[in-house]
Amino acid sequence: MLTLLYYIFDLVGFIPAYSQEQIVNVVMMVVQILSFIGIVTDPTTKGIKDSEQAQGYEKPKE
Repeated sequence: MLTLLYYIFDLVGFIPAYSQEQIVNVVMMVVQILSFIGIVTDPTTKGIKDSEQAQGYEKPKE
């Protein structure tokens, strides 16, 4: 998505003040912070905590 946006910017002659890599780094940092505080959750389980099965694991499945 970001690559497409930069491609469109290039077509119209707009040069962003920040590189694509800088923007990706900021977005990744924000997602990591949101995950750390519990805002981003596992979409494969109902609710905001692990399933009963996952809570019973001693170590991750291989």
